[in-house]
Amino acid sequence: MGWFGKKKDKDGNEIQISPREQAQKQLNNAVGAIYAVAILSAALGAIALIFQIEILLDLGLGIPSLIMGAIYGGLGFWVKRKHSVIGLGGAFGLYVVDGLAFIVANIDAGGRPTSGIAIRATIAYFMFLGFGAIKQLKSAKIENESAPDSPEAGNL
Repeated sequence: MGWFGKKKDKDGNEIQISPREQAQKQLNNAVGAIYAVAILSAALGAIALIFQIEILLDLGLGIPSLIMGAIYGGLGFWVKRKHSVIGLGGAFGLYVVDGLAFIVANIDAGGRPTSGIAIRATIAYFMFLGFGAIKQLKSAKIENESAPDSPEAGNL
């Protein structure tokens, strides 16, 4: 499947995907972004603890990062299984607040936090797209349930 809602058939011709497929792709990207944050948080925390890396421990990594990784992992699972707007909002809000704290901490330390901003913005963008995807998937589900004779409902 290509970018911007298009995929190719056997002959290489682009075909349009359905809005439901596009929404599912966006939701999968949002969940993937949450899981990426969970894995990176937990991995950095574990590395800081196992190897006792002072600079990472001084930055607050370690046990707090392991806990945050578990929280993000749980929120990602909740969003994937239940299409939870609350779970996605929790992950997105937590990520944005963490990003703002990162920027403030870097500025206070005399640095310029330009290196991580683009990556953080990209991850936040993918999470943000998940809100519209959940809304679209839930409305499609309601439409399918309200039309029992539709082909999607499996009754024809």
